[in-house]
Amino acid sequence: MHLLRFPEFRGALAVRAAFSGEDDSDGPAGGHVSGLFVDSRRPAAVAAGLAGVWASAIGRPRGFRRDLILQEMVRARSAGVALTERDYEDDLVEVNATNGPAEILVGGMTRGERLPLPKRRGRERSTEREPVRARLQVLLRDLRRAFGESDWEVEWADDGERTWIIQIRPLIQPLRRDDVFTATTHRELALDPPSRLMTSLITACEPGLLELLRRFDPGLPAGRPLVQVFLGRPFLNLSLLTEMTRRWGLPSCLVTDSIGGTVGRDFATQPRRLLLHPLLLMRLGRAQLRSTRSAGQAEQRILERTAATPSGLVAVAEELAWLYRTLATETLSLTAALCGPLALLRRAGVLPEVTARWRAEGRACLDDIPLLRAPASSSDGGSASQPFSVRARLLRPIAWQAEQTLRAREQLCSAASRGIQRLEEALLSHARALVADGLLPSVEALFQLELEELGRIGHRPRPKAAFWRVRKSEIDSTQVRDYLDAFRPPDGLQSLRR
Repeated sequence: MHLLRFPEFRGALAVRAAFSGEDDSDGPAGGHVSGLFVDSRRPAAVAAGLAGVWASAIGRPRGFRRDLILQEMVRARSAGVALTERDYEDDLVEVNATNGPAEILVGGMTRGERLPLPKRRGRERSTEREPVRARLQVLLRDLRRAFGESDWEVEWADDGERTWIIQIRPLIQPLRRDDVFTATTHRELALDPPSRLMTSLITACEPGLLELLRRFDPGLPAGRPLVQVFLGRPFLNLSLLTEMTRRWGLPSCLVTDSIGGTVGRDFATQPRRLLLHPLLLMRLGRAQLRSTRSAGQAEQRILERTAATPSGLVAVAEELAWLYRTLATETLSLTAALCGPLALLRRAGVLPEVTARWRAEGRACLDDIPLLRAPASSSDGGSASQPFSVRARLLRPIAWQAEQTLRAREQLCSAASRGIQRLEEALLSHARALVADGLLPSVEALFQLELEELGRIGHRPRPKAAFWRVRKSEIDSTQVRDYLDAFRPPDGLQSLRR
């Protein structure tokens, strides 16, 4: 031991491989043998441990490095693997609480409990009561500070007093997260199920919506889609939207209350994060103050642009894409402007009282806001004639602002519906001409095409009969499936993603 100039170890050793290429994508991470619980007091045991790990590299080409790491074993009460990814506000931790080393979890010999762990930034307080999870939050925060905001896989072990990093490596294999998706917003904009054309149009507009959000915060996730298609329907990534608010320090209920659904755990306002994003909050506030006026201008543009029929089939599709992108952008801004007033009214306990008055005045748009459905349905028609409580009177300016935003949202959706109807009539006119020319089997077949296919349909050769049979079968398979407004796609649903 002294001849090799090893330091003095106090307990059992772990002999680990740090070979070149161990974490390459060509092979599994941690694919080499490790020597665990090696008796550091016995030179023969140490030599055997070294030889055993080196032997796992036999057959490697010349120039392959065979470095080793010697560590004192952690007497772990719990151990596991933590995955931290830059595009998520939660780390993913697998915990093995069977008094074993992290090595057996990484090697696949046992399966730990998978837990989401909110990221802790700066001097924020821990969100966890469980000591191990709280220590893991600190460990992963410090790790990101030292190694950078990237995607890391971390082996860890906790001895009951301290959490130790056993090994860290870049995360090679992408991880499938159980994000929550909702169809509530798209159900308001299109029939259910939407046509294949409308579904492809919505997904084609997704990059523009993400780009809009990144104007406020360039650091928003770049690798996570905002819209995905399941069962032939476009779904909005509710988890991604709530994580955006958490990133800024805003409560996650601002999203779930307005759109509907739940992501499993609500997060309150985080003042420290709010202080880190003053310019962002100013931009968001300015956009919200302008949202009603901007929606009115968008309403006027929609009616003007759709008044004249576009000259060609592709031009009609482009106008449809523009209309949906405009509607989604303005609706997003209006929803953001509505979140704050509704949250304040609910917190003050006057939301049912206020919304009953709106309903009595015929505000049908309230049915589109999931937050308002339960309070409104539980109130009777006579409640509108009752005088406002003192608290409701004090909050009347906030209630008025929310009412104006709802009205702007209703008028915008009404204008968009008229615009979509005009453009669909133009599509039907083109479809009838294509049927007469023998390029379409029926008028309805035009809506079975995707946006990219629409631009090619006016040219020969026309799609064969087999193409239409397969397409109709695909569409029919989505007609009979039931689904929830908000759900986590199980493994079996992944094969239906498109």
